Amino acid sequence: MRSPWRAASYMAVYNMGLIHLLQGRREEALEQFLRAGDMHGDIFEIQFQTGKLRLEMGNPQAARPLLERAARMRSRSGNASASSAIAMAELNLPEKAIGAYQKAVKVNPGDSLALSALGGFSMNEVKTRRSP
Repeated sequence: MRSPWRAASYMAVYNMGLIHLLQGRREEALEQFLRAGDMHGDIFEIQFQTGKLRLEMGNPQAARPLLERAARMRSRSGNASASSAIAMAELNLPEKAIGAYQKAVKVNPGDSLALSALGGFSMNEVKTRRSP
């Protein structure tokens, strides 16, 4: 059984990360999210926020496994799937990105960013097929 004090500790660290993030202090936020993950890594919010921040900071390689794990942890999270897809697209993994975007749209049919990205991949596929 988990100690309620331990839960309070990792959540306090995670919340400090959110405060830093809201203040625009991304490095400090990342440091707190990583600490929270070290304390209790099987929490969706920790995985998602750490991965999303790593992606925003230009590190899709580090973001991808965190976002994929978050998407597995909460399969009904269109945001986790869409963020995972962005990381895959930035890593030049179009087939995997398409699959993740499709999952995001299935969960949230109104996700205009995911729909636009899927449309972009479709247009690229059409252009590639037409090229001599």
